[in-house]
Amino acid sequence: MASPTVQTIKRLFAVSGNRCAFPKCNTPLVDAASGKVTGRICHIKARQPGGPRYDVSQTEEDRHGSGNLFLLCPIHHDVVDDDTESYTVERLTQIKAAHEAANARGQEPSDAIAQQLIANISGTTITHGSIIFTQNQMGGQVAHSITNVGPQPRQVSHGAANALVAELRRLSPETVDLSSILGDPEGYQLASVLKQVLELGGWKVDGVNQAVYTDLPKGVIIETPSVRPSLEILLNWCGAADLKPQGYLNPNANRVRIIVGANL
Repeated sequence: MASPTVQTIKRLFAVSGNRCAFPKCNTPLVDAASGKVTGRICHIKARQPGGPRYDVSQTEEDRHGSGNLFLLCPIHHDVVDDDTESYTVERLTQIKAAHEAANARGQEPSDAIAQQLIANISGTTITHGSIIFTQNQMGGQVAHSITNVGPQPRQVSHGAANALVAELRRLSPETVDLSSILGDPEGYQLASVLKQVLELGGWKVDGVNQAVYTDLPKGVIIETPSVRPSLEILLNWCGAADLKPQGYLNPNANRVRIIVGANL
């Protein structure tokens, strides 16, 4: 199946402002601190039959052309593809046009970043210029066939994320300090996902900080200055998602603190 060209994606990124195009979402497509590419290419009309908003009459050139594509964070990529009644071709075209008009003077990224965005379409990884498929890999090298040993990456399903967002929106929002262990890419990725989910739920999260800890934290640690319904919901949700949460009450804290520790 054809894919967008590197040049097409470079042009799209240049008018993205390095931000998800979804209205009011400020999630970066490429993290400035780590250089990690988390952005996703969204096809307004799906890239394959059975996909959201697929148009059988559309040519392959148009399907993978810049007019049919824009860039989103992983959460909003799933949101627009899972709700085709709300996110029609017309509405997505308007979202794309408004976002790109506001970021018309941007710069193109490197070829490597553009290639990684293309690779993210189908969960691929670029290694020395080749695109190789990997499944739930943590560490080690990519080979033609590989069996992973050890803990698998922690994941949050789209359904679980939506459920938490709906619950949090019913309650008063919180302001959160969110951090992960410096040098732990799996933990940083999970923390980035949690940031997006919490922000969709109305919480304020300044960013994902990376820190060095004397005693290695494990699981997800939630420290709160007082017991509140929204935090109980978050703690229970983390437990249901098998994120191994630990809750601590600290009356001296100014705000809620969440630490994404090591994968157990």
